[in-house]
Amino acid sequence: MLRELAQRQPHPLPNFGAQHNPEGETRYIDFTKTRPPVFSKADEPLEADDWLRTMEQKFSLIRCLETQKPLFAAQQLRGAAGSWWENFLVIQNPGHQVTRAQFKDAFRAHYILEGLMAMKAEEFLALRQGDKSVMEYVA
Repeated sequence: MLRELAQRQPHPLPNFGAQHNPEGETRYIDFTKTRPPVFSKADEPLEADDWLRTMEQKFSLIRCLETQKPLFAAQQLRGAAGSWWENFLVIQNPGHQVTRAQFKDAFRAHYILEGLMAMKAEEFLALRQGDKSVMEYVA
């Protein structure tokens, strides 16, 4: 049985027992089985980026339509973050479906200061271990 599983190509994504409605959409309850994190605030901007990365990992575990991802992610927002999302929706054109990319861009724009990620990358690359840079040490 293990040999047969190893020989399968391509390897299908696990669906954690997800059930689909007739349109092929995964249900929110199936998404919650991946135990997605809740986000309410970030004391540090990198916490917001970490939440986004974790959500992307959760989406990779299930077969989920692109149009469902921002809706499912928004259900994990609480408190001030939930209020931010409601305000974001109010300024959208009526009937507009927010895409995953739009959600991520708006979330990052609100919670992660512009240029912060580049600054953190520069800080990381400037770190030294003894007399070697990070890149030299890794190599």
